[in-house]
Amino acid sequence: MMHLPESCQVAVVGSGIAGLTMARELALSGVRSCVVLEAGPVGDLRHKNSLPGDIGLRLWHTAAADPYFARSWSSNRPPHFHRSSGIRRRVGGRSLYWHGVCLPIENDVLRAGAWPPSVVDALGSVSGSGWYADTARRLEDWLGEPLDASRGPLEAAVLKWLLAQGYFARTVPQAARFDRATGIRVPYSPVEHWLREEPGGLPPVHARCEVLEMTPTASGRVALTLDSGGSHRVLVAERVCLAAGTLPTTVLAGRLMMRVAGTDECRLEGLNDHIVQGFTASVPRRVLALPRLPGDALCYVPRTDPTESNLFVDVTETSDPDRVLLTAWTMGEQVGGDSAVRVPRAPGAPAVVDVRFSARDHCVIGHQTRQLGELAERLAGKPLPTGEWHFAAGSPEYLPARTRARAHRGDGDGIAFFPYVYPLGSVDHESGTLPLGSSVADDYGALRCLPAVRVAGPAAFPRSGAANPSLTTMALATGQARATSSTL
Repeated sequence: MMHLPESCQVAVVGSGIAGLTMARELALSGVRSCVVLEAGPVGDLRHKNSLPGDIGLRLWHTAAADPYFARSWSSNRPPHFHRSSGIRRRVGGRSLYWHGVCLPIENDVLRAGAWPPSVVDALGSVSGSGWYADTARRLEDWLGEPLDASRGPLEAAVLKWLLAQGYFARTVPQAARFDRATGIRVPYSPVEHWLREEPGGLPPVHARCEVLEMTPTASGRVALTLDSGGSHRVLVAERVCLAAGTLPTTVLAGRLMMRVAGTDECRLEGLNDHIVQGFTASVPRRVLALPRLPGDALCYVPRTDPTESNLFVDVTETSDPDRVLLTAWTMGEQVGGDSAVRVPRAPGAPAVVDVRFSARDHCVIGHQTRQLGELAERLAGKPLPTGEWHFAAGSPEYLPARTRARAHRGDGDGIAFFPYVYPLGSVDHESGTLPLGSSVADDYGALRCLPAVRVAGPAAFPRSGAANPSLTTMALATGQARATSSTL
């Protein structure tokens, strides 16, 4: 690891999808004095999908199984923002855990008024021009084919069945390359650019370098107090890009706001996460008219009113050649962000997540439950109970449901459905505490209290829509890096 300097032009805090995308784009924009600060170690840089068996699956769903899992906050409403809610404190961060899904935020959501018009225009569209299109092209260059390329005959059959049932289904755009040696799809991670030689070089990543506090200097720069391998250091930067995940970024920004304002506590509202629930089932191949060829499928039905949710259908092989494992889930938007983060002034003191459900959240949950029930009935060919969802209580959980479904051996065309929910904070999509174009940040994420500090990642999303956040995170980070370089 390179020696940590005393000063730099840009300090990027966090080495996940947002942080490494920003750091690479800063280098491409000609910024040569940039460092990436990561609180965790280098560790194993393989994506979780590269790990054998179900190890990767359990690392994501079981916090105790992952040595890099960390949570520096508490929740007033467990299991939401509790239990499996946390960050992956390591070089690569959540980019080593995501599934590669590349959906843009829906156009009607972007143009509803919460997102700044200048940013909406700059994002553009995946099929047109702008940051979305630039990001999609880079991912397709890496992938070697379109993001929504068919995954084979089995997926084509699942799409055909869904269309026959009246669902306007599509292939999920996914930045995940198929490894023929292992038969596993491994999603993209910006870590890969640091593992190979890049023209012009890339900013160094300093592991085990945690930012404790930020202080404005008389010259308008930012002094970062760091815990670097157990000793305290100070790094002075002209610009700081906070990209450490929504909750850690919220805490750092909140403490800076308190320091500037001279207050002892900060409450940042707008925290939201996707509302996710679904079911998993062992389904006979003939129900879906699937070919005997092995394969997998990942399809979705775009967000519709009144569910405000995308409906996903994932199909994978099982040890029984006559059956597949089908997992269906709905991913819906929380709007309004009734939850908040209370940030204490003292460094090291845990933040508190104040979780609240709005009346609209309960409507979305109800619509999702009905949509999942309708899909289950179409699979079974008759009305039947699918079990019960208790989203507010955070049960039942995904892994036990999946285990029971894989173990189920039905007679003939018999299907048993095992429901599950993801508590808020557990799908790694939390966002909204430091939104663009608000009283706390300008249109491009610069904090009002200290414009030398810019917020990146989902924390800066004014609204999330029903889409997975990673494509927007990368697109926005690209634009923010260009905006940052233009000010130096």
